[in-house]
Amino acid sequence: MRSTRKAAPAARKLDKQRVLWAAAALVLAAALLGALLGGRAPAGQVQAPSSAIETRILSDVDITVFLKNGTLCTMDLEDYIVGVVAGEMPASYQEEALCAQAVAARTYAVRKMQNGGCSRHEGADICAFSEHCQAYCTEQEMRDKWGDEYTACYEKIRRAVETTAGVVMTYAGEIVEALFFSSSGGRTEDCVNVFSSSVPYLVGVDSPEAQEVSTKTYTAEEFVALALAACPGCGLTAADVASQVSVAARYASGQVQTLRLGGGTITGKEARTAFSLRSANFSLACGAGEVVFTVLGYGHGVGMSQKGANTMAGEGGTWQEILSHYYTGVEFEGAAAVLARG
Repeated sequence: MRSTRKAAPAARKLDKQRVLWAAAALVLAAALLGALLGGRAPAGQVQAPSSAIETRILSDVDITVFLKNGTLCTMDLEDYIVGVVAGEMPASYQEEALCAQAVAARTYAVRKMQNGGCSRHEGADICAFSEHCQAYCTEQEMRDKWGDEYTACYEKIRRAVETTAGVVMTYAGEIVEALFFSSSGGRTEDCVNVFSSSVPYLVGVDSPEAQEVSTKTYTAEEFVALALAACPGCGLTAADVASQVSVAARYASGQVQTLRLGGGTITGKEARTAFSLRSANFSLACGAGEVVFTVLGYGHGVGMSQKGANTMAGEGGTWQEILSHYYTGVEFEGAAAVLARG
């Protein structure tokens, strides 16, 4: 899932090299200090996510974002994460869920920075389009979205970002692919079933949220036209759709593995795209000249369910507990230390 882009201008490369050398020196100093004091954080935890040392390092870490208006903007990493959380999660969610989102968003961004940046936009570490990288709200977009509630919403999200300042997730010493989505049908999905890659920390887990249900209705003729586009030669006809269409197999998450269309089949992922469904966890009913999809959840289903995270937070779960639940076996580290390792 890595992308490539051309090298940045020499001046910017030099600045980043200086940042990384400074980060490495400070991280080493912090480690020596910890050894002298005779203590260290338990495995999987950061000793002081918002420590003065980490904050000083982060103040020199910039990220270049391709904005929706078509311009490149370089900004402080933590300021960027505020905009991502504002764009990706409702401000009404529990603060611990917002903290979890901040760490996931920061992890996703740092991984992009380490692995060549945004593949669609030259010179950008990441873009503001959720379908390709992550959503991002500018200050004006936040004001437009929240109106009179802008100050309260902004301060709430800023607190979540500052609470987790600099924290990212790693697995076996490597920055993780911190995928997330809106809501599940009660269980998240194994990465291999959606993105064809088996990832040890992206495996299906139970998700506690109340199920989000949506429907999509097509006439028999509309359904057949879309089905034939997705599965040419399947022989599907509008005359008797009910006998020609069925869910052939499901994964443990409930997402459709295979959908039968006449004499052919497509995957649940392909069906989601073909029929514009909110997720691949669906059932369908055919009759009276129409086909009705009933869909559970919203999104690809891999990684953290945002609605599930909010439910866990409402039940007293911390951001560390939320992330450790949805990303199996991860540890928490400082972003600057990860960037210093290269």
